[in-house]
Amino acid sequence: MLIKSGSRKKVVLIESQSPGHHVFSMVLLPRIGIILLGTILRNMGYDVTIIVENFHGIDWKKIQEADIVCISLITCTSIGGYKIAKRCREMGKTVIIGGSHPTFMAEEAAQYADYVCIGEAEWSFPELVNAILRNDSNPKDVNGIAYKMDELLIKTKPSRSVTSQDLNNFPFPDFSLIYGNPKMKITPIVSSRGCPHSCDFCSVIVMFGRKMRYRNEDNVFEEIKDQKPRHIFFYDDNFTINKERTWNILTRIMSLPKNKRPTWSAQVDVGIASDKDLIRFMGKSGCEYVYVGFESINQKTLEAYNKKQDIGKIKRCIEAFHKNGINIHGMFVFDPKNDNSDIIDETCRFVEDTKIETVQFLNLTPLPGTPLWQREEKNLLTRDWSLFDAHHTVLEAQKMTTLNMQEETINAMKRFYSLSRVWSLYREGNKLAARFRMLGWYIVKKWERDEKGNNKYLEFLKLRSMFLDEFRIKK
Repeated sequence: MLIKSGSRKKVVLIESQSPGHHVFSMVLLPRIGIILLGTILRNMGYDVTIIVENFHGIDWKKIQEADIVCISLITCTSIGGYKIAKRCREMGKTVIIGGSHPTFMAEEAAQYADYVCIGEAEWSFPELVNAILRNDSNPKDVNGIAYKMDELLIKTKPSRSVTSQDLNNFPFPDFSLIYGNPKMKITPIVSSRGCPHSCDFCSVIVMFGRKMRYRNEDNVFEEIKDQKPRHIFFYDDNFTINKERTWNILTRIMSLPKNKRPTWSAQVDVGIASDKDLIRFMGKSGCEYVYVGFESINQKTLEAYNKKQDIGKIKRCIEAFHKNGINIHGMFVFDPKNDNSDIIDETCRFVEDTKIETVQFLNLTPLPGTPLWQREEKNLLTRDWSLFDAHHTVLEAQKMTTLNMQEETINAMKRFYSLSRVWSLYREGNKLAARFRMLGWYIVKKWERDEKGNNKYLEFLKLRSMFLDEFRIKK
């Protein structure tokens, strides 16, 4: 049932801002889920505005006009999101909160919202909005939500799962709903959900499951033609997990006239190295960058992460992509239990020797809901969620001081993103990678100058280290 144009209810959806200074706070790309949910509501007849706080901040006049406000959160954005939710409720607005963090921390999120959506929300969220704004039913009868009643958290039955056919039937995300109509140079597209791997620090498998769900290739291609992108970033957690399907999507992209054919990038895993024909075709079809979770060059750490790869596979993967002119963004995660200064130094030398174009050196971070969280929650140094962005050491290091692990991770980033290394890429003619590396240099500088967040946390680690040293001496 559509709402008559004269009585259209206004719904504002908000993606709260990434705190600190890192790639997610600097590259202006929205998370796709909130855009899809907004598009679904728009198609149901609601007047929808999506505010991506990283783009334009919060327009409180838009909030004042809204009949309902919905906020999407991940762990590191939750504190800022809760502040927005609190202010919205003080303005008399009904607030719904959803996303991966509220899914696993529903009791916490319910303190700031009237309702919390649990898990995938394509079914629960529109039904909940209808129940609230159209009085179709009691909101508390909607599956897949949580709410507070007399200080107790009530969880309804799980919402039904999203299937592959559902993914095909959902509308294409409408980015024009984003407030301020930002001109995004990169178009995000999701062609699948889930990940069959079992990395114990990853929230994807606990949020979306290990069973893969795929949109069919024609449906993906229709979205590409509809969006007319210059460059696509496939948001899939592993775009090449089904190699035949990847090949079919790329074949369709290649069928476009050359002047309308987008370049593209995607997240992939090390296992792709065994399929040299597919990597060759990826390069031919316009792949400019791949984002690869190498995670570690320390075999003990790889085993602790439950990664089915070794240093040999990692090297073969890098060689295969470079041979076909594809840039690599390598992600490495330092483990407080297994890694030390030598491993961090060896990792720096490894990325230099293999000529990986850009990197992230991250700290192992337990996110709510993950196996790592279940194991390490009791060992957290802080529950300041704004620090759970993988750029802060929030677990006690065992083979070096925690302060040293934090400082050496920063120094590794400074070492890689030096201006001389930016210039070397320009001299080689790789202007795209040089621009990204220059962005990395800028982010590192901003990180170092962040007095309220990063430097404050470094001071905390320094004071803690001094206290522990003094305690050991007294013992």
